[in-house]
Amino acid sequence: MFSDRYRGVKIGGIVLLLIFLAWYSDRRNQFPVLADCLREPERFAGREIDITFEPRVIAVDERRILVAQPDGPLEIIIPEDFDGVFPRGGKLADLNPGDSLEAVAVFRLPGYLELKAIRGSPLRRLKVALSIVPTLAVGFILLRTIRREKGFLVVLPDTSDAAEKSDDFKL
Repeated sequence: MFSDRYRGVKIGGIVLLLIFLAWYSDRRNQFPVLADCLREPERFAGREIDITFEPRVIAVDERRILVAQPDGPLEIIIPEDFDGVFPRGGKLADLNPGDSLEAVAVFRLPGYLELKAIRGSPLRRLKVALSIVPTLAVGFILLRTIRREKGFLVVLPDTSDAAEKSDDFKL
């Protein structure tokens, strides 16, 4: 697999795989966005909207949730018989200002959102920040072991004591 045989075919296959995955991920977006619903309200009346693009809770009360998004604040009405908090047993009162959330709402005429399901993510920004650590570690290791010499990438030889001891080992 790592030989130079059929190198062009392997590179072409990987490029085609990436193009297919990009097309597939775009095709799977089943929820309309709020801007589409406000542009054509009659067409999208009763359709579900996915609210996941960096929404942050501003305020919560028993009738509504006020959410900050890049497009501006968004008010989501909570229906009387609402029971769509995930994980089960959670309460809307557990949401605090500044928490991240994921929500599914139904677009209603004349242009408001009614909450269908919600999941709070209070430590989302911390999780994203911590996920950078392994990436930085791998990048650091690669920078220490790979150099460019005469137009080629070269792996530097191992100069540790373990490398010297392993040379003495014979099968």
